[in-house]
Amino acid sequence: MKRYFLLFGFLILQNLSFAQELSINPVKLYFDLGSTNSTQTQTINITNNSDITQAMEIYTGDWIRNSDGSHTYFESGTQKFSCASWLEVSTNFLNIPPGQTEQIRVTLRAPESAEELKSMKWGMLYLQGSKIRELVQDNNNSLQTHINEVMRFGVHVYQTPPQLSQLSARVNNMIENPKSPGKYDLELLNEGEVMVNAHSFLELTNVSTGEEFTSEATECPIFPLGKRVVTLSLPKGLPKGQYSMLGILDYGNPNSLEAIEKVIEIK
Repeated sequence: MKRYFLLFGFLILQNLSFAQELSINPVKLYFDLGSTNSTQTQTINITNNSDITQAMEIYTGDWIRNSDGSHTYFESGTQKFSCASWLEVSTNFLNIPPGQTEQIRVTLRAPESAEELKSMKWGMLYLQGSKIRELVQDNNNSLQTHINEVMRFGVHVYQTPPQLSQLSARVNNMIENPKSPGKYDLELLNEGEVMVNAHSFLELTNVSTGEEFTSEATECPIFPLGKRVVTLSLPKGLPKGQYSMLGILDYGNPNSLEAIEKVIEIK
């Protein structure tokens, strides 16, 4: 029996069009293995919202988060902070009938090396789904299976050993965005042991009047030893004058805020 696979488009989807076809919950898995050879297991539920059977393949991969917030993807187990090779799944293939929900058990197994548990790790679990048409018999009496679309969804996997707790981050630089006047780029560095959720904003004080203005804030995650550049807009309607501007970072440490200062002129 011959099979011919027609692939039209290959997407990493995290949008509504994919959600209308398949619902996946949860989309992030958090583990906290603290000892060698220990395991933890979580469950992913996949619901087929379409009117046809969905075939899915499950496999692992690596990824990094770039300084601009985009992601780059790699083969499983090739990156320094990868835990993809620690992942085990209850099945690598699923066929989900219309309206049905299937489950995948995901187990993270710590390696024998205690050194591997001295830092945070992360990986990706890919769920690759295909719409499959009816089998059609051709003139040579062979069956053809036509696949007209491939969709891939990534479930983020985070492994943070419980003994890691150091929070440390700072604002390394603040410059005007070269392409967008009135916007400023903050370079944020995570120097701690765990991922932080960076909350950053601009705070401006008019040097002459003392009037204060605050920009809209933005939030973003940063991996340990990672860098993130966020672009912040000046508050609207700033009166003309000279301002002392602070680029402020709040990363969850209750004891302090990190900031960098710059004097600007609004003309």
